[in-house]
Amino acid sequence: MPRSLTNPLTGQIVWYYAASPPAAAPQAAMVVASLTGRPVSLTASAMTWANGVVTATVPSQNDRIGTIYPITVAGVTPAGYNGSYQGTLTGPTTITFPLATNPGPVTVQGTVAYNSGYTAAGIPAQFYNLTVFDPSAGTVAAQNAVPFLYGIRQASGAWCTMMRVNENLPGAWPTQLEALQYAEHGLTPDQKTQAGLMRVAEAQAAAQAAAAGNGNPGTHAEDEDPDAEPPHSRSTTRTTTRTTTRSTHR
Repeated sequence: MPRSLTNPLTGQIVWYYAASPPAAAPQAAMVVASLTGRPVSLTASAMTWANGVVTATVPSQNDRIGTIYPITVAGVTPAGYNGSYQGTLTGPTTITFPLATNPGPVTVQGTVAYNSGYTAAGIPAQFYNLTVFDPSAGTVAAQNAVPFLYGIRQASGAWCTMMRVNENLPGAWPTQLEALQYAEHGLTPDQKTQAGLMRVAEAQAAAQAAAAGNGNPGTHAEDEDPDAEPPHSRSTTRTTTRTTTRSTHR
């Protein structure tokens, strides 16, 4: 697989996780379509016009505030609100779009639909339609608008990723070694060696910082000769010997 590939292509096989954390081992799935985003359709609870801008109040979303999407407004009375616009997410529960003429007070609320570039949890992601294979059951099923996550994993809900690590057991994530291999899959052998040396240096620096923080002055008393006399004892012995010698000569 090309190292530069960070998103799957149509027809490529990926791992599909039905839930996160995984209640079951991942299943092989084939990408059948790349989507422009996660389809979202929100029922508005209010819609007001002011100074050429309509503000729609919708259920809370986790898209990034300030994101602009092509939106479709439908089912609103008066019908002058309905149509396709460039909508701006101005808050978790508000979407604004330009409308030159005031259609009047809304008597029937409608829907605001767009394709989100984020998962329901607010993680940026590309979305795909998949065909999922279950060899044990002998079934093939469609899974639509599945987020693809590379290098991270979703806290809840279904998702897919590259087949870059071995299939993990039900209820378990890949091991730390597998995760490391996953993270370094695109590095050359020399780059992997350098990365390993950097990790060792960082670990040593962290250990030294922790020792300094605990008041350890960095001495290594355990390296000294355990049979050696304390410095003050050696000094006393030499002084006594010299005194005895001088007395004898006299």
